[in-house]
Amino acid sequence: MPRNASDVRVGGAVPLEIAFPECTSAPPGSRKPRARIVLGEVAFDSEAISLPVAAARLLGSRLSGGEVSVGSRSELLYEVGRAEESTALERVVSLCSHRDHSRHELDEKLRLDGYPEGCRTAVLDRAAEVSIIDDARFAEAFVRSKTGSGWGERRISRELGRRGIDPSGVDSLRLLSSSPEAEYERALGIVSRRRIPEKNAYAKLVRFLVARGFSPSVSSRAVREVLSADEGE
Repeated sequence: MPRNASDVRVGGAVPLEIAFPECTSAPPGSRKPRARIVLGEVAFDSEAISLPVAAARLLGSRLSGGEVSVGSRSELLYEVGRAEESTALERVVSLCSHRDHSRHELDEKLRLDGYPEGCRTAVLDRAAEVSIIDDARFAEAFVRSKTGSGWGERRISRELGRRGIDPSGVDSLRLLSSSPEAEYERALGIVSRRRIPEKNAYAKLVRFLVARGFSPSVSSRAVREVLSADEGE
């Protein structure tokens, strides 16, 4: 039995065991190990209830402290759901206290933590209602931040899409895409601060700008301007 297992009684008769995994971490992008609640003396996977570790800890505390009691499997499942929603909301608040996240990002983090879809939807709906999360606010802040970091419109659009945001609905990004001259000026400013390579300068600098999300045409124009000015000095 895992070292963090704890035993409580359901209805004074049915043994209930919460078994925690030895390791609660997981590689990035992988689902974290889950805790298990086993009813009865013999643990069969088909009879075990799995849940996120944080929810299992909260439920165990509530049961052992007498805050809640359960007399049937249905009552247990209800309390599992309550613990999952409570700890999932705490997770969302904690994440958003450091920086804004998109709904899609938070949903993925909760999924990897082991929270079921229904719980995730309910918690994220509640967080949106009280403005803990706001995709429009997140998108505008993301565009400002990445523009300031020297990203081009294409890369910003791509990264917003990866975060579940439709780039076409972001006002500040539409302004970037509708102003190619401003995009050119930004690319020119960025490449002007780069050291000019001794060999294959044009190709290397164009690749640098394209990798940052500027279009090939804008990148080429900006690099030609910089190289032309350098040759004229």
